[in-house]
Amino acid sequence: MFKNIEINAEWYYHRIDMFSMKGIFQSRAILSKRKQGYHKTDTCSWNGLDYISVAKRIPQMIYDSFYQKIIRGQYAFVLDKIDIIPTKYKKKHYDFFRTISTILPNQWYSCYRDEYQVKDRIVKDRITIEKIIGIKIPEKDQNIFVGYPSYMTKDCYIDLYLKNMEEYKIDLPFFDIEEGLQIDQEEIKRYLITR
Repeated sequence: MFKNIEINAEWYYHRIDMFSMKGIFQSRAILSKRKQGYHKTDTCSWNGLDYISVAKRIPQMIYDSFYQKIIRGQYAFVLDKIDIIPTKYKKKHYDFFRTISTILPNQWYSCYRDEYQVKDRIVKDRITIEKIIGIKIPEKDQNIFVGYPSYMTKDCYIDLYLKNMEEYKIDLPFFDIEEGLQIDQEEIKRYLITR
């Protein structure tokens, strides 16, 4: 079934891919790097070992936007009612501010204006499966995933996602944010072909 929905301006988005979804479903939560077993941050990370990066969709924001650059063209979990920590936008000196963000508590910077952090504590503030209200599908004009071979288009992932959802008994609808539509799991493959 497809149905029209209102896109909530207070939703947040966390990018997923075919490598991360299974682990998230297994643990029934989006986990920080430390809780995934990592003990060092990589050179690209702004959120350290104990925080999870999320984006907010702000339609009028085009430049310096995490949603536009990272989330728009990919699948993402849609999150509701989470406690976020704002970041301070920095246009220059990325390496310096990225280092500060990963080593000093409560000093959060980003090269995007719409990026936020969520503290991954034991109970409070954790992004459990109950806070995931759906899966955002990639926008129509964004077919190829950056960094993956060209045959890995957005529509090819859907079988793997549906298989993982069935295996872990996860019942989440899909959202077409562009069109303001909610699509049931049973209809998503047909929807991706016909849209």
